[in-house]
Amino acid sequence: MLKNQIKIFIFSALLFAISFFSSGCSYVIQSESLLENNAKTEEYTLYNHLYLKDICDCAIASYTWDDPNKLQPDFLVEFFSKKTQLYRLSTDSDPIIVPENIVEEYVQIFFNVKKESLKKSDFYLPEQHSYSVPIISPAPGNICIDKVVSEGDILSISYSFYRPNESSAFRHGTVQIQLPSNPSEAHRYLSCQVENME
Repeated sequence: MLKNQIKIFIFSALLFAISFFSSGCSYVIQSESLLENNAKTEEYTLYNHLYLKDICDCAIASYTWDDPNKLQPDFLVEFFSKKTQLYRLSTDSDPIIVPENIVEEYVQIFFNVKKESLKKSDFYLPEQHSYSVPIISPAPGNICIDKVVSEGDILSISYSFYRPNESSAFRHGTVQIQLPSNPSEAHRYLSCQVENME
C-alpha cells in the first residue's frame, strides 16, 4: 500500500514537473517569438521611413514602371517637395519657387531621370527656369510592408495599400532600390511593379 502511494506521489510529481517545464518552454518560445516580431516590426518601420513613405505619398509607388523617365514628371517634383519637406512652406496662393538646377539635380540623386523629362512637369516654370513646389498630402489609408529581400546591393520591398478601416489590401507592389556602396551616398529607385486588386 505504501509502495503504491509512493509510486502515485512520484508519478504525480513527474507529471507536475513535466507540465511546469512544458509551460515554461512555451512561455520562453512565445517570448522569443514576440521579440522577433517586435524586431521585425521595428525593422519594417525603419524601411518604410527610409525608402517607402516618400514614394507612396507622391504616387510613385502606385504605378508599374522600370524607367523613371516614363513616370509622370509631376510625381518626381512632388518627390522633391516631400523629401526636402519644402511642401510644408508652400501654399496655393504663395508657392515656394526653386531654381531648376536644384530640383533636377536633387531628383537625379534618387532616380535615373533626364532633366528634359522633369521639365515636362506642370510645376515647371520655363520663364523663370524654376519649379513651383507642390503641396503634398499623405497617402490615404495604410501602407504595410509584407517582405524585404536583400541581394547584393539591391533591396526589394514588397508592400500593400489598405483603405482606412478595411482589412483587405486594394493594391500590392514591389519596389527595387539600389543601395549605395558608400554610406554617405543616397539610394536609387530602380523600378516598381504594382498589382491592383480591384
